Amino acid sequence: MRTIVPMATAMLLLAACNTNSGVDTSPDYVAARPAERVPDLQPAVQREARAPRLRGARAVDKALRAVTIQPTDLEIQGNSWIIDDVDPRAVYLVPTAPLSPTTILLPPGEALTSAVSGSTEDFTVGTAQSGDRAAITVMPNCANPKTERFAEDSDTPLVRCMTVTAKSTFITSGGVYHFLFPVYDWTAVALVEVNKAPPPQTNPYAPLRPPFPTAAATPLFIERTGAWRAPWAPIQAYADPDKLVIEFRKPVGQLPGLFVGLQGEAMVNYYTIDTPTALYLVTNRRVTEAQLRLDDQVITLTAGRGQVEDLSPEQARAPQSVSPTNSGARERREREVQSREAGA
Repeated sequence: MRTIVPMATAMLLLAACNTNSGVDTSPDYVAARPAERVPDLQPAVQREARAPRLRGARAVDKALRAVTIQPTDLEIQGNSWIIDDVDPRAVYLVPTAPLSPTTILLPPGEALTSAVSGSTEDFTVGTAQSGDRAAITVMPNCANPKTERFAEDSDTPLVRCMTVTAKSTFITSGGVYHFLFPVYDWTAVALVEVNKAPPPQTNPYAPLRPPFPTAAATPLFIERTGAWRAPWAPIQAYADPDKLVIEFRKPVGQLPGLFVGLQGEAMVNYYTIDTPTALYLVTNRRVTEAQLRLDDQVITLTAGRGQVEDLSPEQARAPQSVSPTNSGARERREREVQSREAGA
């Protein structure tokens, strides 16, 4: 009996599955099929290497024409051509005229080591130093045969140019510059000012900010040794757990050396942060006792009272270079000196 009941139940379920329920199936139904294997991509067909169309002198001539730069109205200021972003691979075409000198100012700080110019008989080339810039002056002493200046009926006939365009290369301590000097009738550029591009910046509109202490900072007293007044003395100094920061008022001339310890036992490196109003010397570790040295001038930085006892009364009464946070220490020092003088 127990076996007959489960068998009867299973037969009823199979019968129900074969009965039409009256609900239509979706016409979009598609039986599942196993995914077909994607064929491997065929390797790209390699293009045949093309043969060069130009060779030798023709290829060089085409390349030089592509890199030759002429002045535009955006770069001409008065009688000067301002080249703010010079390209050492480019050739700059500078129009010249007979008996009209053209001066080229090379980038500041670069010294001229060599100047090579073609057609030296037709051009006069001179070199000089103008401030911190090397200057080269080029002047044609002949006329282009196709211009009016060479006409036989001219009042001031000139010598005929053997080469109407001179090529010049100037080698300096910072680069190589190439120029072409074609001789025209009356057109000339009087001055060519060559400037290098400024160094790239990540964000030129974001000014540098002064360093901030990472935790509780310890202000340092600023003491000087000697009876002189140091114009480069810092106006403030502090030390936090990560660094030492020394603030100078701008403008700042030569920076002093930084030595660790009350006696300056070891020299320590620092980096600078230049802000619009101040210059900061920052170390990469905590320093609470140090010396700033410039020639025979010494300034001591301490986290305590400083070396007040080592100062003579004349030195103590001299103007001190201390930070506003150390004004109380200066008053205490003056009172101690006055009390020692009264006791004596």
